[in-house]
Amino acid sequence: MLRVENLYWGHYENNTFYRNLANSVGGVDVDYLLINCGTKDISEYTITLAPYNGAGRKCTDSMGKCEVTIAGYDLLRSGSHIKANSAKPCWYSTNIRAVNVESIKVIYTDGTTEKCQGNYQPSPEEKKILTKAKAKYTTNLLIGVAAIITIFIVLIMVARDL
Repeated sequence: MLRVENLYWGHYENNTFYRNLANSVGGVDVDYLLINCGTKDISEYTITLAPYNGAGRKCTDSMGKCEVTIAGYDLLRSGSHIKANSAKPCWYSTNIRAVNVESIKVIYTDGTTEKCQGNYQPSPEEKKILTKAKAKYTTNLLIGVAAIITIFIVLIMVARDL
């Protein structure tokens, strides 16, 4: 089954994500990590998200929209992950203080489907897959950061020699 991790709300501006802050017109995007912690490959998925206000109540935006469904058609193999975002504002409201997963529906490559309310709570076996996938994501992230730092140091050294 699919698990949503690192779910943050905020907005993108110039390729930078600003957490917990709507954009200048109240637009709110979401940024998240999807992990297939099940044993079957996923061919399609839909995730329904809802915003909550400071009192912890589900709220609507200035256009009356509450729940938003995000669909994906990427092949997601067992134990793999996708870092994703909503690509456009889901809501227009400065009252949003949290975003929760309302439901997840997946279609597996064998044609079977599964749905759960809220964010998926993995079984003990699936927690092992989830832990490995998170470790792989973190390792890849650290390798990327190390590469950027290395390039930066090389550029400084080259600039000093000029």
